[in-house]
Formats: sequence, structure tokens, C-alpha cells
Amino acid sequence: MKAPTLLALTVLSISTAQAAEGVLTLACEGTVETTDKTQPSDKPEPISMGIIVDFTARTVTGFTGDFPVVAAVNEVAVTFGGFNRTGAFTISGSIDRVTGNVEVFSSVAGSSTRHFSLHCEPKQRTFNAQ
Repeated sequence: MKAPTLLALTVLSISTAQAAEGVLTLACEGTVETTDKTQPSDKPEPISMGIIVDFTARTVTGFTGDFPVVAAVNEVAVTFGGFNRTGAFTISGSIDRVTGNVEVFSSVAGSSTRHFSLHCEPKQRTFNAQ
């Protein structure tokens, strides 16, 4: 293996490892579609939101609650899911680390569901909570 190729692979593996150890802040735009058992689904609504993936704490925030747990991380995807203490709220989703596409499904006590279809870009936080 040639030295430049070996160096590039080393840098890539180090940056991937570093990204999986810290916090990833995403700015996202897309749509959310809500379906309620008592009301038929309308068309998807536009949404703009932030998502924070804390690889150390293994959490994803930005949706309802801070409990979604990071299930798996690799070079191309982050998958997560979780539920609140009563089990009334569940969520599962994935973040494509190559394209920035995010798909998330959430459910509230089986009565309503939400489907988020987002495109996200990494952003740096401008202010830190004190």
C-alpha cells in the first residue's frame, strides 16, 4: 500500500472515531406528517429543527424528550430509538451520515404517529449552556 493511501485511511479512521466520541449538532429542514386515529392524515407540513447527537451520553435530542438512545454508529449511519418511562411515547429513526437524510417515526400511545423526513447539515453551536 502506498504511503499517501495509508495516510488517508489513517486520517479517515481517526476523524470517524473522533466524530463518534463527541457531540454532533445538526440543522434540519424537511417535512413532518402527523396521523391521528380520529382524524385522517393531512399532507406533510414543512418543519425546521435542530437535532443533537451526543455519542458519549448515547442520546439524540430535538424530538419530544431526551430519551432516544443511540443504537448503532458506523461510517454511514446512526440509528436510534427509545420510549418514555410509561412506554406511551416511542421513537425510532436513522441519520444517514453521507447524505444528511434523516427518517424518524414516533408514536403516542398508539393513537397518533408522526413521520419526519428531513435533510440535515452539521452546524457548530454558537452558544454553550452554562
